[in-house]
Amino acid sequence: MGLFDKKFCDICGNKIGLLGNRKLDDGNLCKDCAAKLSPWFSERRHSTVAQISEQLAYREANQAKVNAFNATRTIGRNHKLLIDDNKKQFLVSSGSNPLASNPDVLDFSQAMGCELSVEESKHEKKQTVNGNQVSYNPPKYEYSYTFRAVIRVSGNPYFDDMSFMISDGSVNTGETNMQATSGWTVHRTGIGMPNPGIDKYNEFMEIGNSMKAAIDDMRMGGNGGFTTSSMNGSYSAPGMGAMGTQGMGGSVGQAASFPIDSSTDPESQGGKYIYGNNPPVFIRVAGNFQYRIINFQLHAAAQNQMQARLPLALKHTLSKGIPGIAADALGMNGQAVLSAVIHDPANAGLAQNFGIEFTGLNLQVLEATSMMDVISKAQQEAMNTLGGGAPAGAPVGAAAGMAAGMGVSPAPVTAADGPWTCPACGAKNEGGKFCEFCGTPRA
Repeated sequence: MGLFDKKFCDICGNKIGLLGNRKLDDGNLCKDCAAKLSPWFSERRHSTVAQISEQLAYREANQAKVNAFNATRTIGRNHKLLIDDNKKQFLVSSGSNPLASNPDVLDFSQAMGCELSVEESKHEKKQTVNGNQVSYNPPKYEYSYTFRAVIRVSGNPYFDDMSFMISDGSVNTGETNMQATSGWTVHRTGIGMPNPGIDKYNEFMEIGNSMKAAIDDMRMGGNGGFTTSSMNGSYSAPGMGAMGTQGMGGSVGQAASFPIDSSTDPESQGGKYIYGNNPPVFIRVAGNFQYRIINFQLHAAAQNQMQARLPLALKHTLSKGIPGIAADALGMNGQAVLSAVIHDPANAGLAQNFGIEFTGLNLQVLEATSMMDVISKAQQEAMNTLGGGAPAGAPVGAAAGMAAGMGVSPAPVTAADGPWTCPACGAKNEGGKFCEFCGTPRA
């Protein structure tokens, strides 16, 4: 047969127009019949006429399921995850009328998991100097992100996964480099201040987290019952307010939060945590960890451990400092702080042990005081009292009270000799009144 010979569809028998042929392993398929195949099917070219006929029969039966499908939950903006909790069925589709395309209807029992990924691109910004485009010093970059999900399924003869975009295009966050939360795989390519792009970034991040929680819920029987708004990514669960009302126990997929307040932590330094060591800064912080329950039984059994472990995890990570973030800027970098906590080797398995997945960290720095400032003021107050009968080196006054509350005693006015161990960092010092490693005064 010649290249331009007439071809007919081996399924419907209609004539195939120019450029309308969809080759099969042993025949031809018209574009109209090809459009009836599952959108997740990718093996058409290697399928036989008989196999395509079988799939089209499956697709006709699927249309009946679509007609009976009644979505009780909808998650997403671009591609949407629609869930029928009454029939324990779900589907993924797009468009303003997502049921019009005869999307494949699947049972909860077929959900095997959901993988999330965010692809990051960065482009260097240039400035014009004497008519030439040159780099800033240091270089400045603009960042953009796209979000994807892959839902793994079983028991369908024509596909085993559904891969789709969560975001409707690329999200530009300007000069702000975002950090994905636990559960996302970050793909970076190429080598500020809040802006509307950050809101969209957080929205798509939350949509992805909600989709994953819903699929995980299906795998465990589909009893989570949380609801999601497809417009802003907010969600609520039985017995909870929107966006992370604190609660104990809970159900799979439920959002919750754990409060953080250094002033109520008995293990803090006078109501403050130590941030970094070069030099160390005392910070009073408050806020909350935001998370989603992924294992109800484990989470319910871990409440007492969470009370002790989460503040300790934050405190340990802060004590080491986070490169590039000053103490007074921690509140504007909650995602970066959360990422540091999650990836701190000392906190390995933190979320998994509690049956949760972290989704965010709200942190406010209420006060930041340099350790050296506190010590200097306390020392000066001690010196001022020497003529009034106070013992040399005795801490007196507001600064000294702060020092004592932090567990820091001002160094005596008289010099001390001999080796000693720093009570703050544990370093060995040969002498002197201050630790040469962290600046803490000798007790």
